[in-house]
Amino acid sequence: QSSASLYYTCKIMASRTTPEDSNDTDLFKEAEDYLKLKMNNLFGLSTACGISATADQAQTTVNKYTFQEEQRTASWRLDPRTSKSDWIMVVKDGKHRQIYHVHKESLVHGERRSGMLLKQFEIIYNKGDPTQKNVTEVVVDSYSAPFVPLLLDYIYEDKLDLDVTVAPALRRLANQFDVRPLYALVSSFIQQDLCEKTVARYLEQADLASDKELSGIAVLMAIQSFDIIPGDELGHVPPHLFQQMVPNKTLNCPSAERLSQRIATYIRARVGNSMDVDQELFFFLTHANVLPCIHADEALWFLNYAEEHCPDVLDNEGDGGYESTLQYRCSLAASKNWKTTLLGPVQFDIKRIKEGGPRDISEDEGSKPYRLFRDGAEIDKSGHAYLKLPDRMKVEILEMALLESNMDHLQVDRENMFKKPQTRSEMTDSMLRIRSKDVRDKQMAFY
Repeated sequence: QSSASLYYTCKIMASRTTPEDSNDTDLFKEAEDYLKLKMNNLFGLSTACGISATADQAQTTVNKYTFQEEQRTASWRLDPRTSKSDWIMVVKDGKHRQIYHVHKESLVHGERRSGMLLKQFEIIYNKGDPTQKNVTEVVVDSYSAPFVPLLLDYIYEDKLDLDVTVAPALRRLANQFDVRPLYALVSSFIQQDLCEKTVARYLEQADLASDKELSGIAVLMAIQSFDIIPGDELGHVPPHLFQQMVPNKTLNCPSAERLSQRIATYIRARVGNSMDVDQELFFFLTHANVLPCIHADEALWFLNYAEEHCPDVLDNEGDGGYESTLQYRCSLAASKNWKTTLLGPVQFDIKRIKEGGPRDISEDEGSKPYRLFRDGAEIDKSGHAYLKLPDRMKVEILEMALLESNMDHLQVDRENMFKKPQTRSEMTDSMLRIRSKDVRDKQMAFY
């Protein structure tokens, strides 16, 4: 007979004992206390394995053997058998399909519910088709499809972590699934996060998400902050949007020369990030209508890039003649900066030789005279850019540089002539120098 049964029997017997049987009553009382002690020991309420146990330990032991239903929060990430999923959502992007085991109650109830899925469920229930399977198919664009898990995390757990790479896609999904609180939160985040440092990325992501409203807002921001957008970020602007920005009359760019620097930075950033810059884009960005003049610091770079990647663009005259070609505009800009483009590298090499550096002459060349711009000479960036040019371009730049240097010399003479001389003899000498130069110029023109 089990201890519980024996205890129950003794308890009944004790309840039936009459008051007259006092001795029997004491006996049954002792038996009852003894059985209680044994039962407590059996279930570990007072001792465990012969060791005294506290009340807290006893309660812990009781809870261990008490089977209570665990409180679980529904989650689409768990195994459907564990999460008790009652619906399947199939997301298709045209090439792939992804299955999500979801819960109708989580999707269509509460503040974060999906209005689109609620309507689909209502249509299914109104039809009353007994053969209807618990499956819903949703078509999503290939750009937004990878972000569906983030959408479900927000609906299920109110979990949201936004940045420029996530916000545009979630904004599109929130609009498609009609999750209005999410749409409002993401739009508010973008409004606060949009600045000159992030605008290029937002343009890129908005274009991928086909969000025309966001693209329009970001384009206006990019036009206003065009001159201060970081160079490493500028290349993320999609080409067709960049082409819209450049000719805009409200573009924040102080000069055509500065615009040529920004365009060169844009092309280098795209090439550096393995993004395409086709000949059509390069032709548009370097057209005379967009860039009537080129910054001297970028002239040689434009010539080298065009010669290597878009040679047909260099001498494309269009309707403006040769002076409108990219080659002429770049050569003209380089010649205006002749002191840096040509004279600078020469002075650098001469100084290096005077300080004991090598003359860049091989041993078998003996006493051959030092040649300026010898291949492999240690020269600065502009010197290397000049060396890489074809000979025809070098000649053109040198010719223009000579003319430019002559103009600089004439300008200095004119300035000296109009300066107030200290003595009459200085004035006379200055006038004689200028007159004699004019005579020489006329003689040269005659011959």
